[in-house]
Amino acid sequence: MTEKPELTPQPAQSGFTNAVLMGFMAYLLFPLMALMTVIFALMLISDDLPGAGIALIIVSQVWVGAGIWGHFHRKKLLRQSAQEMDNDS
Repeated sequence: MTEKPELTPQPAQSGFTNAVLMGFMAYLLFPLMALMTVIFALMLISDDLPGAGIALIIVSQVWVGAGIWGHFHRKKLLRQSAQEMDNDS
């Protein structure tokens, strides 16, 4: 079987693909999960279940932290991808 150079994955392409996925998670998925968790927590608090509501507010902070982590990890992946592109040139 012949190897086609255009079909072999480049390291910079895989880094960019991972950065796109990380961007989706950091900018859309994690903030949306945090928002839904806070809404559900406020509903529980308004229904006289403050313990469960406060616990869910703490869980929402985990989603926010994951979003911040994803932002910085995406930045690192893009930087590495750009360096690999520069090294290939």
